[in-house]
Amino acid sequence: MQFCIIGESHFVVILRDDRPVLSEILACVDIPPRLCFHHHRFGDLMAHHFRQPGYEVSVEFEQLRQGDLADVSGGTAGSSLELQFPRIHGQTPITRIEWTNVTDSKMEWRTLHIYPQRKRVWCVRSLSVFDGLNYNKTP
Repeated sequence: MQFCIIGESHFVVILRDDRPVLSEILACVDIPPRLCFHHHRFGDLMAHHFRQPGYEVSVEFEQLRQGDLADVSGGTAGSSLELQFPRIHGQTPITRIEWTNVTDSKMEWRTLHIYPQRKRVWCVRSLSVFDGLNYNKTP
């Protein structure tokens, strides 16, 4: 598995026998839908959930006041990858990937993306679960 922070976005690749099995990208870039098994644009900033056998992802958006940002800072040592960007509008943009519940066949990861604006802060959270024993199996 590979966890990467690309700008204020994230990229996760699950490998089996050194070959990519699943790639997840949450990014503010245009990716042609024809290149993706599942493609969703978040232009409306509404929550989204997608599920298929062995993989699911949920994404939520929350707008915070600048003073509320302290509640979302700080990751779990040893189980996260975090990048803090230069301060803007008095706040620090953050992208964090935190993985939990890792076994030989299953893993779960959460992400946090913080995008400060002038008076508010957008907080984007995702939860993804990959189950290698059931991935792409028909029910």
